[in-house]
Amino acid sequence: MAVTKSKYTALGIQFTGVGAENRTIAIKDLLTVDTPWGRPTINAMADQIHLWTGMAWKKYFYNSDINSWSESGQSTETTDTVQNGDTVFFLRSSRGNGNLTLSGGVNELNPQVAYSLTKSKYHFVCYPWPVPFAVKDFKSCVDTPWGRPTINAMADQVHRWTGMAWKKYFYNSDINAWSESGETTETTDVIDPGEGVFFLRSSRGNGTLTFTKPSGL
Repeated sequence: MAVTKSKYTALGIQFTGVGAENRTIAIKDLLTVDTPWGRPTINAMADQIHLWTGMAWKKYFYNSDINSWSESGQSTETTDTVQNGDTVFFLRSSRGNGNLTLSGGVNELNPQVAYSLTKSKYHFVCYPWPVPFAVKDFKSCVDTPWGRPTINAMADQVHRWTGMAWKKYFYNSDINAWSESGETTETTDVIDPGEGVFFLRSSRGNGTLTFTKPSGL
């Protein structure tokens, strides 16, 4: 996929480490860029990966001293991993545009991937398989969906990064379906392969989000 200098891209992790049985993939193996840009320390001229921990961002940068990925503040290659189904932000260096490729193996071992949802918290997730996913299908994935007639903190929400701003959806209790913010009908929008989103859980209670592997994979 094309990445623009100084811009964030939300990358869904739809692969695992080749042969991995625990859905993990190493940060250092996660992606390749046709023209990687690095620096000895983290700054705007270095490609970066930002991982949401649930409370804050953990940041990695392409380290030009070792031609690999380091955690911010470190000088050695990171051994950290992410999981199939996670999402990260990729921040392209200010030095130029590029083309990015995600790599790994398709998750064939897990028929379902589940996330524990904490009320009022953001969860950076993606559909764990490299196929499109309709926003409306979140309806069947949440065990106890919470909705409101308009978007607010008591409604489950999905936030998509467009490259410049967030596009938001909410569970609409008037129609028991997902609507785009400001709309009253069920959305027909589709999340593209390789794209991740924030799922914001309603303030009304915890829950579980479960994705099921599509047939044929």
